[in-house]
Amino acid sequence: MRRSNKFFAAALFLAAAVMLSSCAQKARINGTVSQAPQSELVAYLLNGGNLKLIDTLKTDAQGRFKLNAPIRKNDPEFVHIYRNGKMLAPVLLETGDKVSLEMDTLGHFSVKGAAQAELYCQAENEYRAFRARMDSLYNAGDGAACTKTYIDYYHSRVKFILTNSHSMAVVPVLCQTFGADTPVFSQTTDAIHFRNMADSLSSVYPNSKYVKLIRKNAKERTHLMNINIALESASSIEFPEITLPDMESVPTKLSEVDAKLVMLYFWSPSVPLQKMFNIDTLMPLYEKYNKKGFEIYSVALEPDKVAWATTVRSQMLPWVNVCDTAGPASKYASLYAVTQTPWVFFLHDGQFVPDKATDGESIQRVLAKYLD
Repeated sequence: MRRSNKFFAAALFLAAAVMLSSCAQKARINGTVSQAPQSELVAYLLNGGNLKLIDTLKTDAQGRFKLNAPIRKNDPEFVHIYRNGKMLAPVLLETGDKVSLEMDTLGHFSVKGAAQAELYCQAENEYRAFRARMDSLYNAGDGAACTKTYIDYYHSRVKFILTNSHSMAVVPVLCQTFGADTPVFSQTTDAIHFRNMADSLSSVYPNSKYVKLIRKNAKERTHLMNINIALESASSIEFPEITLPDMESVPTKLSEVDAKLVMLYFWSPSVPLQKMFNIDTLMPLYEKYNKKGFEIYSVALEPDKVAWATTVRSQMLPWVNVCDTAGPASKYASLYAVTQTPWVFFLHDGQFVPDKATDGESIQRVLAKYLD
């Protein structure tokens, strides 16, 4: 009998623990939709660019409803409440939140009870006011006022994300658009804001899909920013400049390679197949076309400079050889959108050519086209 009591007590404890754990993975909304008694509502979780159904609700005679949303710990979610196919309110929720949500059928809403939810409510209402103001000015044909309104709003959003850099409320703010889906954060240098916000948010929410989304966006924007900077600084050339040390540690520029056709070649000396590619494919082509005006600017993405130099010497590679010890993190690889090695571009008389080459046969075709 005593053993049975112990077993019962253990089972009861386990059941209680499971219930507490289940409760801890939720957030509650106590909501009211004014002038919408006995109405059907649909609740969704924002899932990337899609919506995931979590519940279908019905308001009571006073328009009230309750919603328990599944929210994992340290992983805030955006819950969207719809009625008749129209979104009434988006709510930012964290595990354990208990918020009060007041809405009407026209899209006005307010949230109380959780700091992050209230902050996002503020940002969303300011965004809706901005959109309405821009639409009004556009319809009135007041371009100057449109421009000023946008600039003022952009500056306020920069202030918002900097002030609240550890809040998930900055994610939708960074993704806001106006007009024909024009991003509010549309400047090239906004890449810096995306990168800083990704760093700040990842320190609080390292596993959030939204942080990963901002990180991805930051990388894409940084790449475009680097290209823009390079193009602006390259007044006399038609491609982003590369300056790296050669075998003698002398800084060597891509733009200074004197040849009719230059092959920009990113490779990795640590990969045996790429070393074979040098000897079996590139060397015969180089020997055939070098006198006709062909040169190779070979960028080794290799942290071990000694290993690179040893490979170049042992293979007796006759073309221009430089090394970027940043390896895969090379800013030049990012600048040229290099996603793997080997990676090849061609410059003809100082300008990019559209021809693509991925292997010996396609490289041969480009050489024959421009040099034969």
